Amino acid sequence: NLLLYSVDPWQAPDSYYQFDGVTKTDKTLNGSVVYKTQTAWASLRLNLEKQLIDRRIVKVGEEFTYSVWMRTDQTPMKVRLFARFSGQSNAEDLTSETTLTNDWQKFSVTFKITQKMVTSQTKLSWVGFEQTTNNEPGKYVYYACNKLERGNVATDWSPAPEDYDSKLATAQSEIKQTTDAIKASVSSLDKSTVKSSS
Repeated sequence: NLLLYSVDPWQAPDSYYQFDGVTKTDKTLNGSVVYKTQTAWASLRLNLEKQLIDRRIVKVGEEFTYSVWMRTDQTPMKVRLFARFSGQSNAEDLTSETTLTNDWQKFSVTFKITQKMVTSQTKLSWVGFEQTTNNEPGKYVYYACNKLERGNVATDWSPAPEDYDSKLATAQSEIKQTTDAIKASVSSLDKSTVKSSS
């Protein structure tokens, strides 16, 4: 997975994602946070300029597959995958409208990196699935497990390797802090024991 913070996009630094009419839920799917939308054109937007182009991990002509799991509690409901380019007011459709059901389904699209996507004046800024009509009150479209990968096959969702590295570094830091606190307590106990025996 090339998308950083795909486990929980709300943990990402500013500008990695754009939250337009999106609400985080307390649910997860396969370890990924579930989020929801209710109105037309609402979406969690991936900043591919920040996620890929600025990290220099794409080349013109390379093929990528973007996938996400979706469901709705109002049928029929349609969604589409869109792209927005720098300096362009309207979004472009990357897929036709797709109909969701009440069951979780994996949707994916494969695309090639074009010169337009990486040129500084027209860089690909935002990509995301968005619903195309409003829901009834109390009904939503749910999303989870965003993944972007090289090639034309949508494989099972997993976090980006960098996200694993970040979690490991956090855990190591917490272990070191706990170990240091235990050592300080033992040292303090040793000193008080020596004083009381004198």
